[in-house]
Amino acid sequence: MKSFICSISLLAFVLCQSFAQQKATVVYSENIDLKKELKEELSPEQEAIFAALPSTINTEKELLVNGNESIYRAKPKEEESAKIPSSGGGFIQIEIEQDKSVLYCDNDSGKSLEFKNFMGRDFLIEEEKSNRKWKIVNEQKMILGYRCMKAVSTTEEGGETVVWFAPEIKLQAGPGKFNGLPGLVLEVSNDNGKMTISAKEIKLDEVEEIEVEKPKKGKKVTQEEFLEIVKKKSEELKAQFGGGDDDKNSFMIISE
Repeated sequence: MKSFICSISLLAFVLCQSFAQQKATVVYSENIDLKKELKEELSPEQEAIFAALPSTINTEKELLVNGNESIYRAKPKEEESAKIPSSGGGFIQIEIEQDKSVLYCDNDSGKSLEFKNFMGRDFLIEEEKSNRKWKIVNEQKMILGYRCMKAVSTTEEGGETVVWFAPEIKLQAGPGKFNGLPGLVLEVSNDNGKMTISAKEIKLDEVEEIEVEKPKKGKKVTQEEFLEIVKKKSEELKAQFGGGDDDKNSFMIISE
């Protein structure tokens, strides 16, 4: 009996070590479907703005993993813009700002630290590890040459997140906060498909030394405090332009 317990303990130790030792860089394509995200919330006044926007926002991001630490961030690209006719005869310029957020995760401490820029202000959002519960189902498919398994998570509000992870890649990591599974997450469909993330390129231990550094710049806040700041600023903007609480001539997307 003692030898059996020792064997289980040794196996757990070996598994933890194998998860901790690997390095990886993964490039993902992250897409937000604006039609699903915004269509139900739009007023008639917003339809012209909505029509001028791309149907999806696509961002190329990279995940850097070194043992139990990881960084998820956008790869640099040129900012997008669009012009729509205004009622005064001119044009309204719409700028789609590049995602500057950086998410640092530490599996050892079970905490994450995310850098976000909102309206010219820098924030550092501290959170405990997500308590998202995953159900692994008996479905498999190949992604970039790796056999992946399917896992599903649902919320009380009915939102569903589906991920595909590769047990062969022994990293408890993934894009954004989609991690904690026994293998690297390669594909995500979040909130019933409003956001999808797909791996495009994977480099494992052959990569050179990877530096994973915590974000340091910004005011430290909790997620709840940050969302309250966003809410208050949105209300200020509505009041400034005379819209009041019923104004629906503007909108913004704050990603999870």
